Amino acid sequence: MSKISTFLIIMILLSACSGQKRTKKWDKENVKLVNISDSSYSSAVQSAQEHLPEFITLLKERETNNYKFNISADYTEEGHTEQLWFMVDSFDNNIFYVKLNNVPLHFKNLKLNDKLEIHQDSVKDWLVSKNHKVIAGNFAKVDLN
Repeated sequence: MSKISTFLIIMILLSACSGQKRTKKWDKENVKLVNISDSSYSSAVQSAQEHLPEFITLLKERETNNYKFNISADYTEEGHTEQLWFMVDSFDNNIFYVKLNNVPLHFKNLKLNDKLEIHQDSVKDWLVSKNHKVIAGNFAKVDLN
C-alpha cells in the first residue's frame, strides 16, 4: 500500500447500519481497497455530491425524523490517505461538524470519536439510517460489492 494515492481505503459498513458489534478488528476486517480512478467509484462520488442537498434537508429535520447521519471523506496523515466515515453532529456554513465513526488503519493521531470539521465539497459518500437500516445514500456500496 505504498501508493495510497492510487488506492483509497473505504469503509462500506457502518455501525449505524450494522447489527454487528463494533470492534477495532471488525473495522479493519471490513475495509476495501478502491482504485480512485475507477469510473464506478467516480460515479458514486458524483452521485453523492449531486444528492447532498437531500442529505442536508433530512439533517435539518433530524429532531422530527430521528435518523442517524454519516458522511465519508478523505483524511490524510503522514502520507497515508484513507476515506473514513464520520457521524454528523451538525451543519453550518457549508461545514459538517462530525465525529470519526471508524478506526483508521494507518493513523496514530486520529482516533475513534475524534471531532473534526468537513467541508461539504469534501464529502465522498453519505448515508442516512434508522434502526440499523439505510434510508438514503450509501452510493459507493452498490459499486464496490
